Amino acid sequence: MIARFQQALRKENVFLLTIGFSFYDKHISSIIHEALEINPSFILMVVTLGIESNDALTKLREIASKNNNVLLIEERFIDLVTNYPFNEVYHDNTGEGYENKSF
Repeated sequence: MIARFQQALRKENVFLLTIGFSFYDKHISSIIHEALEINPSFILMVVTLGIESNDALTKLREIASKNNNVLLIEERFIDLVTNYPFNEVYHDNTGEGYENKSF
């Protein structure tokens, strides 16, 4: 699975959203950092708490300050989904969107 994850991040126009991942797992973090170095079309969005205090995010903070392919958002998941702009694509076949779901 790790090899498939690594291959997926090397593809063109890949967007990876991590929610609550601390980046302390070096096996996964190194794959993500490698993808940022070798894949110019790779975009990473990190949603977690403690972005400024997390030492494992130091390199990502540096990349985010220089490039626009790393987005660091300090929020809880519920805050993200509550504040994220609504789009009709989010509706399921019943006609209800995430606004009616409990998280």
